[in-house]
This record gives sequence, C-alpha cells and structure tokens, in this order.
Amino acid sequence: MSDGLFSKKKENSFENSVVYKEPTSRSLLRRYMLAVAVSCLVAIGVLKAVISSRSNDIVYPDKGLILSNGTNSFLPTVIMISLDGFRADYIYRGHTPNLLRLAENNAHAPYMIPVFPSITFPNHYSLATGLYPENHGMVSNNFYDPITGKYFVNTRPECNRDPVWWTQAEPIWINAERHSVRSAVHMWPGNEVPHHGIRPSYYTSFNASATLKAKKNELLHWLDHTDDTRPQLLMCYVPHVDSVGHTFGPDSPQLNLMLKEVDQMVGDLLEGLNKRNLQDVVNLIFVSDHGMAPTSNDRLLWLDDLFNVSKVEFRDGWPLAGFRGESESDETYIADSLKNATSKALPGTKHWKSSRKEEMPDSLHYSKNNRIAPVWMVPDPGWSIVSSLDHSPDVEYEPYGVHGYDNNSPLMRAIFTAFGPAFKPFKSKQLMPFRNVEVYDIISYILNLPANSTNSSFHGAIPTKKSSNSTKEWLLHDIRQAYDELKVH
Repeated sequence: MSDGLFSKKKENSFENSVVYKEPTSRSLLRRYMLAVAVSCLVAIGVLKAVISSRSNDIVYPDKGLILSNGTNSFLPTVIMISLDGFRADYIYRGHTPNLLRLAENNAHAPYMIPVFPSITFPNHYSLATGLYPENHGMVSNNFYDPITGKYFVNTRPECNRDPVWWTQAEPIWINAERHSVRSAVHMWPGNEVPHHGIRPSYYTSFNASATLKAKKNELLHWLDHTDDTRPQLLMCYVPHVDSVGHTFGPDSPQLNLMLKEVDQMVGDLLEGLNKRNLQDVVNLIFVSDHGMAPTSNDRLLWLDDLFNVSKVEFRDGWPLAGFRGESESDETYIADSLKNATSKALPGTKHWKSSRKEEMPDSLHYSKNNRIAPVWMVPDPGWSIVSSLDHSPDVEYEPYGVHGYDNNSPLMRAIFTAFGPAFKPFKSKQLMPFRNVEVYDIISYILNLPANSTNSSFHGAIPTKKSSNSTKEWLLHDIRQAYDELKVH
C-alpha cells in the first residue's frame, strides 16, 4: 500500500518580492524578445493541447435505438454481468479465450478502479447507484448503524431484504422501473428490496448453489420474453471466481480451473445471443467489483500487540477493520494506540495505515456517513488483521485470498469489457482506467434513462486514448511488482 493512502496533500506556499526599475531601451528589447519567445512557447503549447485533445478524450456510447433481430423489435437493451473477484490481469492467464477475444475487439479498459473499501457489497451498490459508499450507505459487508442500533451482515438473508439498509440511495433498476423500463436482476446485492413499493419486474434471490449454466439460461430466458414483457435492463451476479479465490487463493490451480468454467459460460451466452441474432442488438457489459490478494501466516497483524482488544465493541469490515468502542474514550484509546504503534514501528515493520474517520482523505470518499466506524486500520495488500478473539497462532490462516485493501492497489483492480451497438464509437480506441461510479451513468445513457444525481465525472462517457500500444505488459508489470513487495513468486 502506498504511503499516501491516509496522507493529506498540502498546498505549497512561497513569497515573491519584486524590485521595480525604470525600463531602458536595452531592457525593452530584452522584454520584446522575451515576449516573442513566450508567444512561441504558448503557440507550441496550444498545438500540443490540440493534438492531445485529439488523442485523449471522453467518448460517449451511442444512445440505444429500437433494433430488430429479424423476428422481433428490441427496445434499447443492456446486460451487465458482474464476475465477483475477477482481477483485471486474470484475463491474460490463457484460461479465458472468450473474454479475451471480447476485450481485444471491443470496448475494454485496462482496469476499472473499485471504490474504497474494495469489498463486495459497497462496490456492487456503487455499480448500481453511481455513488460512493459514504453516499449510498452500504459502507461495508458488515457494519453497525448507530441510528437504528442494528448490525448489518451481508450473509444474513433478513439484512438483504430489509429496506432500512438499502434506501439511502436508489439503484438503477428502481430508476428504470419508475420510467417504464423493465428490469430483471439476478442475485445482485439489494435486488430483493422494495423502494417505496417498487421492485424489479423480475428478480432472483441469492442462491449460493446456483450453477453458471442456470445463470446463463435465466438471462436468455428473459430475452425470450414477448415484446410487451421483455426487460431492457438485465443484471447478473456471478460469485464463483471470488469464492474459489478466497478458498484456494488467487494463484491456485482451482482458481484457474474456475476461470475456464466462467469463460465457458461467457462463450455459451455469446452462442445463445448469436442463435437469436442478437449480437448486434443487445449490449453486453462484463464488470467485476474488485481483485484479490494472496494471504500468508507470515503476513498477520495482531491487534493484541497494539492495544487491549476488549475495548472494541464492534469491528466493521474485513480484512480492514473499523473500530467502535463502548464509549468515546475507548475509541480515543484505540486511535491513540494505533498512532503510537505507528510512530514506534521500525522501518519495514509497519504494514498498515490508521486514521480517524474524519481524517480520511477526501479521495477515499469514506467519512461522511454515520455508518462508517470512528477509527480505521487498513492493512497493506496481502496482510490480514487478526486478534486472539478470532484466530490462533497455532492454526494456518484462512482464507488464502482476500480483498478490501487500498482501492488503488494493482491487486484490487477490476475489469470492464463491453460490446454491442452502443459501443461502436469505441472501435480502435483504447479506454483509459476509470472508477466504477461511472458505470451507472453509462448504462443510463444507453437506455435513455434520466439519471439520478451520481458521483460520476464523465456523465455517461468513458475516457479514451488513441493508442495501438498494448496495456497488457504494464498491467502485468504492476502485478509482478505488487507480488515482489509481498515476496511472493
């Protein structure tokens, strides 16, 4: 993790003093020559800016039109599939020929930047709302709400169906329904929750045993609906890569095998679209929520060595940790203890950053919600926070893969690949990396939906750069460097 995760940038300040003298003819000549030189430099700068503006730009997808597959007319249609835990470099391992072919011939970003924290529920709700967690309220996979006095745990079905957790923001499927655009949402976090009585036209509750084939079949089944019942917005959550990455690690044979299986699902879905003559009719977007880092017994951070863990009433998040104490004095004790440990750590021995919530950098967008814990400790990628309350030093640490680190870490990078009629403007263009809060507006733009207020910077467009250079090598270089820092080879 870079030193800048919890650092504050400061403005440079300086003083200038100028002594005024009457100009002489020689000084006037010098000034004239200087002015000419400056004018030339300005002209060159303008020319460079024009050239740059032609090579680096934001490009909008085409707005959706009514298109025919020869049998039926299709209103603008978008399918978004989230491959949970699919790290950006996985596509180059040689196990995903279908995804790689899509990436090489269509709109593909080198990577997409998840929101902080880089965990599943905050990122899926950011994809669905276009908002940072501090604004949409799904601040972690597990967290305490001091207003209601309730504790959210993402694995509890009652939490996933209770509107109290989800209605700080409106997901895109609800906005679509309010504007008479039918939606179909398969197992996406929050899809079962009614918003003022509105739900997706079709939705499937989470089922951990659902097969990849079943997911593909449901998407095609929804597309086979009649014109008056067919959804235009289809969203599907696929947890398989994440699950195997946690259980066996991101570099395991099991993970590579799962990549092959997921890619086969992608191939089967593409075949299903081709059989229906929909390859030039519907728009298909593949995203992920975050990457994955390997763990090790050699990279454990013991809270017991830093402070008295009995002072913690609630711990939010994992592998990062947000701490709440029974009292403000307990929270002050925890924050001061972490600060003292930081100052006393020898170079190369401190593998975390800590901060009070109100001191979080603005760039993290993680301070302006009362659900965010008062004190945070974020480990370096590949490191894990444990205590005597949840782990024994005599037991090998599991899981073997984790995420939730600095969202700018190469190991946390997500994917974005898209094809279809709306993405034709991106042919021969290299997409630039962008944040996942842009995705909501991209889909809204294609579907001609009035978008809610979001944290998007490009409002439906995608930053691009005209370049024939492959991004594969520098992407993999970043991954190798991250692994070198972990001493993993």
